[in-house]
Amino acid sequence: MSTDLSWLKSVLPTIATALGGPLAGVAAGFVADKLGLSDKTVEGVTSLIAGAPPEQLVKLKEIDTEFKKFTLNLGIRLEELENADRDSARKREMAVKDNMPAILATVITIGFFGTVAYLMRFGFPEGNKDVLIYMLGSLNTAWLAAMAYYFGTTKSSKEKDKLIARPGNSSTQPL
Repeated sequence: MSTDLSWLKSVLPTIATALGGPLAGVAAGFVADKLGLSDKTVEGVTSLIAGAPPEQLVKLKEIDTEFKKFTLNLGIRLEELENADRDSARKREMAVKDNMPAILATVITIGFFGTVAYLMRFGFPEGNKDVLIYMLGSLNTAWLAAMAYYFGTTKSSKEKDKLIARPGNSSTQPL
């Protein structure tokens, strides 16, 4: 899917995860039905969310919670789908010996910290300050995703891996 939903995850994490994966159509239809929209496409729903005023974001937060309950009732674990997607990307990288993810992570890191250093030294330029702030936020999100890809998302995840890898466990490979 070409739509970048990274900005949406901080506001509506469940809907954003679903819109970016195999349940995109279901999520778009769910949100459209709740809001009474005729356009039930992912593009239609994301453009509506992108332009939503603050009072509509409150309603969208409620819909996000309802959608999470809806998926849990169906036995769908969106986090597991997202983790499986990331795992398949890692396995692909190992199988084909692809360096592109590492190159992209390096470029994103240099770009992010280079931009931060520039802004600390020279401040925000006049004129398109809002655009620069938006781009810096997107670059920050991309950097966080790259770091999560290589290092995991939490300390408890690493502790779980160590526990699973202990001698005597049925599997010596981390999940």
